[in-house]
Amino acid sequence: IECEKRQQVAKMKKKHSSSSLPLSTNNQERKEETQHLLVVTPTTCNTNKRFILLLVILLINCFVAFVTKHVIVSLYSYNYSRGEQATTTVKQQQHRKIMAEEGNCCDCPTLYTCPTSGSSGISSIEIGTGGGLFKLAVSSNNILCTLTIVETTTTTMDGSSSYNFKPVARSYSGNDWEASAGDYSNLDFSCHQEEEEGVCIVNLQDIQSERGGLVVQYQLTSYNDNAPETLKFANVASRFLEQATFGPTMTDIANLQLEQQQSSSSSSSSASRVFANWVQNQILLPPSSHRELFRKHANARFEFASPIGKVTHPCRAGTRYRKFAFSSKDYEKTITIASVVSEKKSLAVNDNIRTIVDGPVMGMTGGGTDVTFPDGRYLICRLPPENSIGGTVLLQHPTLGCMPVRFSRTLTGNPIVNFPAGTTTSVLESSLVITIQQDEASPIDVHDDSSGVTTDEVQELIVNKDLSDPSCESVNDLVYPVTTTLFGLTADNGDYWIHDARFDFVENTLTNPIPDGGGSIVQEAKSTVQPEANPVCANVRRNFLNEDHCQLSSSPDTCVPYGSSSSQQYNDNNDDNNAFIPIDHDFMRLFSNLLGGTLYLYAINDLRIQDDPVTAPPCQKGSTSRWVPLDECSSSNNNSALLLGKRTERLFARMISYFANNNNANPNVLDTTYFNDINAECDEQDQLKKGFEVADLQGNCWLNVHPDHWNVYDFTVWTKLGTDGGGHPGNSAARNPIKEFAESGSTFLDFPSWHEMDRWQDNKRKFAPLLGRLGDLVNYYDIQQALGSSTQNNSDAADDSMDDFSLRLVCGSPYEVSNDATLGGSSSSAQGRGAFDVAIPALMTTSTNDFHQQKKMIWTELALYAPDQLRQRIAWCISQLLVVSTSAITKGYESTEMFTVYYDIFVRHAFGNYKDVLKEVSYNSLMAEMLTYYQSKSTAYVYEQKGNIEYADENYAREIMQLFTNGLYVLDEKGNNINQVLVYDNDDIEEYARAWTGFENQPFRGNIEPYYYNNNKSRSNRIDPMNINVKYRDVFPKMGLNRKYIGDGVPLCEDLPERHFLQKGAVYRLLGKSPTPELHMDPIEWSTNPEYQPLSLSQEPNNDNNNNGNNSLFSKLCGAAAAAGSSSSNNNCEFRPKVVLDESISCNDNDDDELCSVDTIRTVQVVAGIFYEYIQPPCVHLAFFNDAKTVVTATTIPRDGENTIYKYVMMIANPNTASAGIACCTNTNSDDENETNETIITPGNEPYYYYWGERTLYSTAQERCSAGQEASSKSLCSSSSSSSSSRPICNQEEDEEDASCYDNDSDHYYWTDIPCTLRVKINSNNGKIAIVHEINNNSSDDVYIANYIAKHVQEDSPTYFRVDWMTTTNTNDGDDDDYYTTITSNCDSYTHCNTAASSDGVISCVCDVLSVSNEQVYFDEDDVHNLKAEDILKMLTIGAFDPSDDDDDTRMVLTESTTAEGVSWYSSSTTTTTTNDVLSLSSSTVFRVVDPITGIVHFR
Repeated sequence: IECEKRQQVAKMKKKHSSSSLPLSTNNQERKEETQHLLVVTPTTCNTNKRFILLLVILLINCFVAFVTKHVIVSLYSYNYSRGEQATTTVKQQQHRKIMAEEGNCCDCPTLYTCPTSGSSGISSIEIGTGGGLFKLAVSSNNILCTLTIVETTTTTMDGSSSYNFKPVARSYSGNDWEASAGDYSNLDFSCHQEEEEGVCIVNLQDIQSERGGLVVQYQLTSYNDNAPETLKFANVASRFLEQATFGPTMTDIANLQLEQQQSSSSSSSSASRVFANWVQNQILLPPSSHRELFRKHANARFEFASPIGKVTHPCRAGTRYRKFAFSSKDYEKTITIASVVSEKKSLAVNDNIRTIVDGPVMGMTGGGTDVTFPDGRYLICRLPPENSIGGTVLLQHPTLGCMPVRFSRTLTGNPIVNFPAGTTTSVLESSLVITIQQDEASPIDVHDDSSGVTTDEVQELIVNKDLSDPSCESVNDLVYPVTTTLFGLTADNGDYWIHDARFDFVENTLTNPIPDGGGSIVQEAKSTVQPEANPVCANVRRNFLNEDHCQLSSSPDTCVPYGSSSSQQYNDNNDDNNAFIPIDHDFMRLFSNLLGGTLYLYAINDLRIQDDPVTAPPCQKGSTSRWVPLDECSSSNNNSALLLGKRTERLFARMISYFANNNNANPNVLDTTYFNDINAECDEQDQLKKGFEVADLQGNCWLNVHPDHWNVYDFTVWTKLGTDGGGHPGNSAARNPIKEFAESGSTFLDFPSWHEMDRWQDNKRKFAPLLGRLGDLVNYYDIQQALGSSTQNNSDAADDSMDDFSLRLVCGSPYEVSNDATLGGSSSSAQGRGAFDVAIPALMTTSTNDFHQQKKMIWTELALYAPDQLRQRIAWCISQLLVVSTSAITKGYESTEMFTVYYDIFVRHAFGNYKDVLKEVSYNSLMAEMLTYYQSKSTAYVYEQKGNIEYADENYAREIMQLFTNGLYVLDEKGNNINQVLVYDNDDIEEYARAWTGFENQPFRGNIEPYYYNNNKSRSNRIDPMNINVKYRDVFPKMGLNRKYIGDGVPLCEDLPERHFLQKGAVYRLLGKSPTPELHMDPIEWSTNPEYQPLSLSQEPNNDNNNNGNNSLFSKLCGAAAAAGSSSSNNNCEFRPKVVLDESISCNDNDDDELCSVDTIRTVQVVAGIFYEYIQPPCVHLAFFNDAKTVVTATTIPRDGENTIYKYVMMIANPNTASAGIACCTNTNSDDENETNETIITPGNEPYYYYWGERTLYSTAQERCSAGQEASSKSLCSSSSSSSSSRPICNQEEDEEDASCYDNDSDHYYWTDIPCTLRVKINSNNGKIAIVHEINNNSSDDVYIANYIAKHVQEDSPTYFRVDWMTTTNTNDGDDDDYYTTITSNCDSYTHCNTAASSDGVISCVCDVLSVSNEQVYFDEDDVHNLKAEDILKMLTIGAFDPSDDDDDTRMVLTESTTAEGVSWYSSSTTTTTTNDVLSLSSSTVFRVVDPITGIVHFR
């Protein structure tokens, strides 16, 4: 009725008001009017919203403590479905408003105002059950108004009611309504619509229908702050801290109150100042690291050393002794119960005595009846023993199962260590007892008994200083196996204690790396019985986090990190990031020599498969068989016992051919598997045959051999005297038959024909692990670990011959602190079960759940108690964006340290740059596994190695845009999604996916929690930033968002300044004693080759120029000592980890030193044995270029004394980049006067190369070849004849007299004049293109490998990338089409094009690249006068090097000009002209601009 009255009144007003403007009734106009009204409400950090956090530190201008608006600005891409809903809601609101004005609205939202608070300061009103639009007025000043759901339940017995409140939203002190956290956090409030200032509209769901009969109402409640001024500030401070920390404490509030009271300003301004000061002080606090907390508390029990390090020494400060007999580390060990005297029983674990108890040992069944455990051996079952006196211990009863036990009639659970008088002599005779003086140890950790009640009995001691007992001199570090229990005897009371060793983390931080990289730990704690348990070098490979802090170590024990240049060996096309080495006779001698001949590596030989009943016959399905190639099938196969049926012959012919043709790189043996799903069967009579011969499909003959034939093992233990130590029973002081094989020069161990084969099967476990098969390529570092980590400390033994210094680089890792022996669990008082554990599969007794809880405890500890609360709160917010899940990570629940390392990224960068956060996250192994780009490989790599077409993993490329940065849709300046325009499409994802190729884990190292995989057989490093394997990287152009290439704005490599390595800003990184670079690919063999020729810096001044480049660079790299005129000995140099030239170094025309004669450098030797690597500035290689030249690499492959095969690989290179080396040929006439032969010249003293690995420009190569004697007959090699002598094959053989180059196995390319054509392949489906190299070599040599062009640039290559095409008008429909459609549809009609089918089946058009041109954009001063920085950045895509850094005297003088908008440009005086007072520009003009957003300086 009221609605009808309002309608009538409205109609009357409309009818009689002549001055009123008519309201539009056009619905389309209303739609257009309301289209722009989408409102996005600011939000706090929430896990289900996508946004980017930026920290904005502002002075807080009012007392309201809504820190989210002052400190954290949340920008996020708005979800489409929610945005659509919000738009619809606003349209409905506007429509209802118009209808109400017209008098036609009966359901317009009612306005509700917060109730006026009463004398109590609190007042409430009910506003219904929802189900539509509600108008809510914002609260008044100093009023908090809340919207809640109230559920009322009436009790039927007494009629009383109970209430349940759920927060929905709030408004306070005149601020807009905002959703509360929880179930209703997604509510959208539309506030201040046109004239309705101070009003918000929200669509509330109908709650009555959801509650099923409960009395439910929405309720508005007002809270009036009538408190005194001091309490008002406390309330404000509390709200401030609630947002800025993980929760206010009374102490924090009191501190802010005290500062506010000391302020002389008004309350509001002083509050702002107080909060601003608090923020600034928080920023200045050092980060509280989660990794540091974990490592400090990582004091779990470890009985002996492990790959990650050693344990506490029994006599050194920091170790512990315990009073209870069993610990959690005894889980699944065997307890031996033995009678001593009377009822007393001795208890031993794995035959090592622990204590004597009163007895008897009784099992508690739980049914009221105890069961006696008689003398015998029993398994500690189900759960680890509790680490306290009286803690539960469970033993496996032979018939009744696992049950708790008590070890006397009165003592329940874990007994104390006790040796009554009269028993010590006999019981402890095989144990070591160390006396502990009263001042040498003190009690630590108050334990709880099994009921949780704190006891006064001391259960553990910590050693405060090194023990003085003389017996300590005979105690070594604890290594596997532990053969006896070590006891402590306290001198003051005669009590016995068991040594309770703890893991010993060592400090290895950025600024304080381990002085020797952990080499001494490796030496001290190595075990010869179980080498795989030995500590591993802890030295960290250099990375972007530690490179500025690495140090040189002169310790003789310094070890080098796996995968570093000093330990790098062979690099092969393998799917692992580490170096690979073939297992051959040299391999076995190498590793034996690394330890001074103390290792005995053999390939086992003469095993008899026919006599071994354990081995399965080849015809047994599921079996794996081994085969060796034969020159031809012998007549022995005519033996009727070995004759095969036709089906058997066909089966193995196909099987062997299949396995031989699918990546079998081993030339000596072949393993095949008879898979269960293979339908073919052997003939019945062949089912049990072994040792037969068979021919494959190509006619090659193979012999079936024992499956262990030519397996390579470490037989060192077999050489020892005495069978107790694992030695061969025939060894004696007079004769050692196992050593005799090596002493005679053999690397085969021949199994005696008179031994039964079961003797091999029984003993081969002693030689585990298997190192590989003779001929396998194996991971060099895995072999080091398998043989014992001491090998790595000698892996540079050959380097020592190069100089008298042993300087190596040692580097650390952020927050890699030592553990604190006095700390236990997550607080100052240790947990009863010990401290944080470290997950090592072979030593784990902690449950998976407890491991998982460790991560929660660390986070909770810092959330509650860390002083840098603001940093921790922001870190938590960022962590909700860049999420990794324990359930998605292998070993995620067990591992702790790798998650703390990941979280610390956000802690360290909480007040920093989001780009830095993304960089570290992208290099983190957890994110690589979470979003699956770990070891993603380029299409080119997979195609070249396997012939398959596979594309880079797209997951991370998609998520980094969708979730971590841009979001799905283009937003306006207010963050609104207006036009539903997608930021990216699938083509963008495919392009960016190629940028995330090559990422893989660093090699395993010590002093960190390891990551085990492959059924715990392999381990890896998930702590340090990932390494990029260059072989997996995609090298082709990548066009990303806004049609921009990743390389846009980066200078071209062909524009590198002359002698750029001497320019201001040139970067050099210290390598130490190794000459092998880290960022280039040079063979490690060069460092041990006595003929190796490095580029060495002169220490003597040049007579003509005391500041020549060579000498000045020496001064810069040697450091301050050299600058001060000190001696050139490296002991007087101050070698820094990284050197950046602060000025350019000039070279005069008369300088003839090597440094001023080369185009580029890789490494330089400063003094004998100290090398630096030059880091070339980033630059872009053009995909297409003019005047293409052929480069060649060639290696030799000997084939069993037959003709040498030359593996000959060709590509095309840009002659204006230093991309290849020099190999010169001399032209001689043959008998046929019309034919010219080429022979590689003898280098003699000619300057063909200045150092091994030198790369030059093409022109430099030409010049050097023609600069020597008989110059007219020498040039770059250009022949394509079949004579192998005409190719630039480079050998180091003694009888090779004609090689002008220096290496054979480095994949080093050389410039040639072999004709070539650079081509482009155009995909007819999408216009993407690929690079094609065509080289005109028509060799017919039968030992020449025909497929000589690198596979990824052959015509059938599938390696496409995006480009922009010009458009052309389609004559059929008049539309503009990309020009490629015209080319591909008329391909064969073009003179230089042809149609080709790619390996992926796509029809493409392949055309010659006739020319490549760059276009000048600006031509004179008028063009650039009003240009802004963003104009330059948008239009000029080619970067440039800073011309002001080029101090070369041969350069033209530069003039600098500036536009009206402050953009500078440089032009050379010879290329700049003036016409009519207008300055002309040239293609060499360089602009200097500052990006207005990032502040980065660009040169274009």
